[in-house]
Amino acid sequence: MAYALLLPGSNEKIETQGRVSFRGDAYTYTIKHVDGKDVYIVTDGSSTLSVPIHWTFGIQWQTYVLEHEGQLYESRVSSYPGINGLDITMGDQKSHPQGYCRSDGPSDLRR
Repeated sequence: MAYALLLPGSNEKIETQGRVSFRGDAYTYTIKHVDGKDVYIVTDGSSTLSVPIHWTFGIQWQTYVLEHEGQLYESRVSSYPGINGLDITMGDQKSHPQGYCRSDGPSDLRR
């Protein structure tokens, strides 16, 4: 379990890949390593949102915890080794996109 949680900027997979993207729904999701930080970027072609990745869960299959406006969220996309890239996070396939991530309200993760 010691390797199940990666701290910000310590994700070698993101650093090695440099940049990985997925286009789904009406959005393009990109994860990249910039200036020692891991960043989650979502765009619909006219607006772009870039937020820091606070934690990464998993080594091979990876899901991300993001911060936006003081709230923590689960990423809408995750990294899967079988496709060597991103796709919709398991469990979110049938959910309606809320843009960049999923939050179930005030009971979400807290600091």
